[in-house]
Amino acid sequence: MLRMLNILTAMLAVLLMLNGAVWMVLGKVNAGTLLPLGLGVGLAAWLLFRRRWQGWLAQARWRRWCWRLVLLLFAVWLAGLLAFMLQLARHGGSEPATPAPLAIVVLGSGLEGREPAPLLRARLDRARQLAQQHPHSLLIVSGGQGWSEEISEAEAMQAYLLRHGVAAARIRQEDRSTSTEENLLYSARVLQSAGVLVSQQPVWLVTSDFHVLRAQRIARAAGYGEVAAIGAPTPLPVRYNAWLREYLAWLSSWLLGEL
Repeated sequence: MLRMLNILTAMLAVLLMLNGAVWMVLGKVNAGTLLPLGLGVGLAAWLLFRRRWQGWLAQARWRRWCWRLVLLLFAVWLAGLLAFMLQLARHGGSEPATPAPLAIVVLGSGLEGREPAPLLRARLDRARQLAQQHPHSLLIVSGGQGWSEEISEAEAMQAYLLRHGVAAARIRQEDRSTSTEENLLYSARVLQSAGVLVSQQPVWLVTSDFHVLRAQRIARAAGYGEVAAIGAPTPLPVRYNAWLREYLAWLSSWLLGEL
């Protein structure tokens, strides 16, 4: 039984390290990729040095109690993470039962060269569906230019929508933002210049399914009155890293008193 447990632990460690290493090679260095890498390294170190570690723990009772406390805290954290992911899994892309939107704001999320990355393409495809259902709604594409990006996310998003049949007259760019908070604050100014008051009139946000809950809270804090967030499906290859990053974002926002 112990041998099987060690084999499973070794397999998990290798998978976690490979996951983090592959995403880092692809240039995706963030908490959602660094944490799996760190956990994998930690598990591998435990397997390699467990006998020495157990001998060190056996030398003093207080060490064993501290180690048990660390394991307990880790178990509580892991349970919280799993509960959070289950909550995210419940939020799909269904259209809310609210008044038809005067505007649909699409939140940016990264490019590959001059093209939207898979996560962003899913958001844009969801926004196109909603735009067809609500032909009188404006579309706001929101996202600035990251340090490694050739153009702004908003420019790439608009080009993608134009190629897929959305009329140019319906699209407005917000190309300065670098965070969800800025997405929403700067988009509100763009909407105001187009005659839409976000504090009083219905606006929908399109983001990824894992981001719906936090985006809607941030929008309300930013003064959006009749706002609803709609989730686009997260592509499977990036899903669990994205969910992990979102969990850490929630945790940091909660610790800073932002939620």
